[in-house]
Amino acid sequence: QTCNCASGYTWSASSGCVQCGSSFKYTCTGANQTKPSSGCGGKYDKCSCKSGYKWKNGKCVEKCDSSYKYTCTGTGYSGGNGVFCGGKYTACWCISGYAWDGSACVKKTCSSSYKYTCSGTGYAGGSGSACDGKYTSCTCSSGYEWKDEKCIKEESSSSSPSLSGPQGDLYYCNGAVVGIKIPNTNSYVTLSDIGTMTLEQAENACRKISYCGKRASLPSYFELQQMDRYLGSLNRELTSYGGSELHGWHWSSTLEKNYNNNDYYYTLNFSGGASSSLTNRSYLVRPVL
Repeated sequence: QTCNCASGYTWSASSGCVQCGSSFKYTCTGANQTKPSSGCGGKYDKCSCKSGYKWKNGKCVEKCDSSYKYTCTGTGYSGGNGVFCGGKYTACWCISGYAWDGSACVKKTCSSSYKYTCSGTGYAGGSGSACDGKYTSCTCSSGYEWKDEKCIKEESSSSSPSLSGPQGDLYYCNGAVVGIKIPNTNSYVTLSDIGTMTLEQAENACRKISYCGKRASLPSYFELQQMDRYLGSLNRELTSYGGSELHGWHWSSTLEKNYNNNDYYYTLNFSGGASSSLTNRSYLVRPVL
């Protein structure tokens, strides 16, 4: 004869209903668990696990070999590489600027030669491998060439060493582009500033500049205004031919007023603003042709 025992007890032929030990605490009904053949009071001291799983820390977990040891989380990680087991991977993927060294994502140390982003007008992308998003050199779009550490427009195939003077929107001297047409004028802005100086110094410096017989001059205030109006397109053209962008305060050759026997000439800031100034003050100078 046997008796039904209350929860937490089990039947013993010699002792009747006896209390189960504290180790019998698992019902073995959870994920990937099966009930062992022996228990106590409907509970077990451990559970059997389905194929591919093992009993660990009170639950059935995947059986993974020791190579599955990386969670692939934290600074520098983008995720796991390949399949995972037990929530871990054998290797990890790293974000830009980091590299997998066999056991962790570590920050790349790039040499100083990796300095070009290779983006913008005329750029097709980086040349070779990147380090922290930068390259040692760039590949250029059709019609551009890598020169002086940037992509600049190739000289027109129709040009020759003897080509000089205005040709559409460009001014040539011995086959090289030396000026870009200023919209709504007959003038061409030269490729670079010649420095910061007083008005008298600026006028003298411009008179000394000549391209194939064409003498440069200080731009009028109207010419500066047109450069500012079309600043974006002009700057793109200037840099594509190896020049520098227009920025900062520049002199004009236009007199604004005479006050107390002092001349004031118009100045313009390509970063925003316009004014007039005494001639002994110093501003940037961009000659025109």
